[in-house]
Amino acid sequence: MHGGSISPGEIKKMLSSQLDRVKVTEEIFVKLRNCIASNTGIKNLQHVHQFERDAIKVLLQQNPSEPVQSQACALVEKMQDLSGVKLTSEFDSYPLQSADADLLKEHGFEVGCHVSRKDGILAKVQAFEDGTSMVVLAMDDAKGGSKVVKVDAASFLKGQWTKYQPKALPQYMENWWGPSCLEHKDSSYVKGKIAQELRQATICSCKPSALLIRCKPGKGVIAALKFGKGQLKLFPFTNRVDAGKGGDGAVLVTTVGGMEFYLRQSTGITVPFWHVASVADAAMAKMEIVPAKNKDGLLEGIKIPYMRNIAPLEPDTELLIYKPPSKTRVSTESLDKLIPAKRLHGKENLS
Repeated sequence: MHGGSISPGEIKKMLSSQLDRVKVTEEIFVKLRNCIASNTGIKNLQHVHQFERDAIKVLLQQNPSEPVQSQACALVEKMQDLSGVKLTSEFDSYPLQSADADLLKEHGFEVGCHVSRKDGILAKVQAFEDGTSMVVLAMDDAKGGSKVVKVDAASFLKGQWTKYQPKALPQYMENWWGPSCLEHKDSSYVKGKIAQELRQATICSCKPSALLIRCKPGKGVIAALKFGKGQLKLFPFTNRVDAGKGGDGAVLVTTVGGMEFYLRQSTGITVPFWHVASVADAAMAKMEIVPAKNKDGLLEGIKIPYMRNIAPLEPDTELLIYKPPSKTRVSTESLDKLIPAKRLHGKENLS
């Protein structure tokens, strides 16, 4: 075997200029054999046939979405494995200084995309450095802050970095306390009355920015500020509160503290009370329902049930209220003591 190392420049140039238009595969294989033999001293290329089978997939464009230039680089890497000779550099004669951004974009790497390295490092492509083959990445550091690093574009083409889709962050409603414009004057009037009640009831115990209403994934209310025990009060707020049956135009009927609430979506108002998530474990509950017969008289002595915190709330604490499991839940037999099917024989086999 020849003592020198192979420079892949000419091979890549030859491949990149012919891969996209070659029609006779034997023509390029002859050049590959001659190139390997002249650079490595290998005369008996017993393993080249395997390389041909791998390369023919590229030559027949079975992966047309992959750029020709990167296909050429992949073939050169395969030749390195076959010859056992270390290439001087896989990108010696193909500097990416002028085309790094375009080449990486062909692979799906664009500014703003999230990438993951094989060792679990996560980052975000911030920019492609002009005049170089460096990719600028933004990532979190060990102290909880952020840092900017530069990585050679070659590592992306070698597959050391892959794109990934980060998990969606929770979405919160913006300005849930603000009015929403409605064209219908009657609806606007009703909405205005409701807004007054909402401010007098719920917001009197906290300013709007003290609560975050999560809309995805799943409903929920998060305390953004600190609350002492019993300081936070959330009132059920609708455009109609009745203790009887009926509810013209109602889209939802629910019962709280023995009273029925008819909810209409047309008012366009978001009320924190209806977004508090429930939990089956009473020990986890942070909120409780105070029944309608309470001492808090609202709007000329009208009394309605409300929700309050039964434990101090720290910032970023989710408000949870205890809801016992449904009595209609079907009980299922425990499977812990069942014999696995593979241990059963004869008549004991499961049908």
